[in-house]
Amino acid sequence: PFAVGDFIVVADKQGTVEQIGIKTTRLRSLSGEMIILANSKLTAAEIQNFRQLKERRIVVLVGVPYQTSAEQVRKIPGLLEAAVAAAGGAKARFDRAHLKSFEQSGFSFELVYFVLDPAYAVYMDVNEAIHLAILDAFRRENIAFAMPATVFHQAPGVGAPQIR
Repeated sequence: PFAVGDFIVVADKQGTVEQIGIKTTRLRSLSGEMIILANSKLTAAEIQNFRQLKERRIVVLVGVPYQTSAEQVRKIPGLLEAAVAAAGGAKARFDRAHLKSFEQSGFSFELVYFVLDPAYAVYMDVNEAIHLAILDAFRRENIAFAMPATVFHQAPGVGAPQIR
């Protein structure tokens, strides 16, 4: 299911196939070390092969606090789409952006886009550019990002709350 030069993932191991022998297969990991896998284990394992990967589907969750105005909340899907268009350029394709759910820390939006080049470095460059464009757009619109928080309410005259 793979050839020399393919990037594969097997259980918790991943790397580029450098050699396929009679008893073992050798992978070069992303950090540079050699991983030697017994072929008997490979035949019983699920293998992800990225050779046929044409594009990468990216899902980004963005949270904003409940204090965000309704007008701002309505703008957010358009801001996310514009960020993909501006920062992704010809390397990314917008799929959708929606208010997904009401979470503990605020409104949760889901952004989905595709990076049109399968190279991991290209994906990371495009992903970073889109995240920075979202940051810039939110700052221009005075929209805050949600921060996970737990609020404790204490009745007057009662000791400190106990956390278990």
